[in-house]
Amino acid sequence: MTVVHQIRGRLHAARLHLTFLERAFAKPSDDPEIVEAVKAAVQELRALEVLVLEHLALTVKPPTGAGS
Repeated sequence: MTVVHQIRGRLHAARLHLTFLERAFAKPSDDPEIVEAVKAAVQELRALEVLVLEHLALTVKPPTGAGS
């Protein structure tokens, strides 16, 4: 498994935990600073996920078959 795949796995795990936090702080009475911090973290993770996927798309070599 490549380093990029390892990073991707960690990003997914972090995003899962942030999803739990988003749900936990979804009530209007919750601290707005915490709500905004969680939203910002989710946006940053999404940006990192896009970078990782773009890197994978550029580096993954198409399979070479016997009939090619």
